[in-house]
Amino acid sequence: MNYLVIEFIYTYIMKHLKYFKEAASYLNLHGDDDYEITQVTQDNNHDYKYCDGVLYELSGETEMVYIEQVEATPENTFYEEQIERYIEYIGDGGIIETFPVNVREMCSDLECMIEYLDESDNFDTTYSILKGTHEKLFNIFMKKGLYDINIDPEEYGFSGDVLSNIRNESDLAEYYASNNENYDEELYNSFIAILEWFEDEKEYTLTNLNHRFEALVRMGKKQVLVEV
Repeated sequence: MNYLVIEFIYTYIMKHLKYFKEAASYLNLHGDDDYEITQVTQDNNHDYKYCDGVLYELSGETEMVYIEQVEATPENTFYEEQIERYIEYIGDGGIIETFPVNVREMCSDLECMIEYLDESDNFDTTYSILKGTHEKLFNIFMKKGLYDINIDPEEYGFSGDVLSNIRNESDLAEYYASNNENYDEELYNSFIAILEWFEDEKEYTLTNLNHRFEALVRMGKKQVLVEV
């Protein structure tokens, strides 16, 4: 490998390792025992954001989720002393890192969501999402079935066979064509409701930082920032 390339890689690694060491270090909160917690020091090399009164150091792609959507790492062992120290540290304004998680979701795109909601076993779910607030789409569901949207998406205002490309509201705004003669604001809002329901049904499992998470649970926090 070219010497200059090796030197560049070494410099890059050492630079970011330096940032990490500056940002996170171990802290013996009481100075008189064997329990250490991770202390994050705010610097100019990271971005920070508050969530439910707690300041996080951001890393990677971050989402704000409800705390009940997140599960601890399977077979994790909890140490009560560690949890108590994190409660004290966070309560005094200590910064923590975003929680690394694995994500489980029933469907990742609108085509799959519509197919799921059209199954007879999921009638109650579809009823709860659409009935009363999204009557037009509910009537389509009852008369034709939602799968008719997957078969002929342009009839319902989509710009072609694009439902598998729609994963969130931004995608919907891009692919649900307002210049299509079949564009319908009421249906558009109904599709948003479907996307939101599946977003709320996502489940997250921690891959690390279980003691910090348990501390937030005991502190009564409702939302956390996760790194997906």
